[in-house]
Amino acid sequence: MKSKMAANRAEIPTLTSADFAIDVEKIGLKGSPTKVRKTFVPQRKKGGVKLQEETGEIAAAKLTSLLSDAGVI
Repeated sequence: MKSKMAANRAEIPTLTSADFAIDVEKIGLKGSPTKVRKTFVPQRKKGGVKLQEETGEIAAAKLTSLLSDAGVI
């Protein structure tokens, strides 16, 4: 129980950038060598087929048939 009480009384130091010998221009976003030109959210594709077969073997056979009919394989 004494360790919990000691932990409650412990003082946790707070450090700032002034506590370190670091050039603040070389850290964080300003110091990053990577620059992002553009971001985007890709559009969701619609459609698709969901196979719900009794066994994996039946689902694999149906998938193979569908892909073959579509000319993918």
